[in-house]
Amino acid sequence: ELLHAAVRDEAEIRRLNRRACGRARELAGRLGSDPHGATRPRRGRAARRRPGLVRASVGAARAVPLFVVGFVLAVVVRSMDLFSGDLLDFLDQARKALLTAAMVGIGALVKFRRLASMGGGPLKAGLVSWLLLAGIALCVSSYVA
Repeated sequence: ELLHAAVRDEAEIRRLNRRACGRARELAGRLGSDPHGATRPRRGRAARRRPGLVRASVGAARAVPLFVVGFVLAVVVRSMDLFSGDLLDFLDQARKALLTAAMVGIGALVKFRRLASMGGGPLKAGLVSWLLLAGIALCVSSYVA
């Protein structure tokens, strides 16, 4: 009887897991994300990996995010005056151009039909956040100037 209950519980857990994964894929599809199937369950070689090794590497990466390491390294290099002013100006222009390209790329992924089918909620949220940020920027600029 105990074994039968355990098997029944395991089957129920698997059913709920499949249902949750399906729902996550459905939501990701509605939002236009998950282009490479990141929410799909692992199969084949990825499923056979030893979980201990994966967890250890993920735990080490969570301790200090990579962007924090890059930021600290950039601060150290910048404070040591290793680069000329012309090179720093060029790097600043390149940073702006790459950021602009990234924003255009993100904007190109927006599916306007899906956005319109979601109703006015996202548009209102964007407008409110834009007004809030513009107000904060105006207050800060008048305080600083």
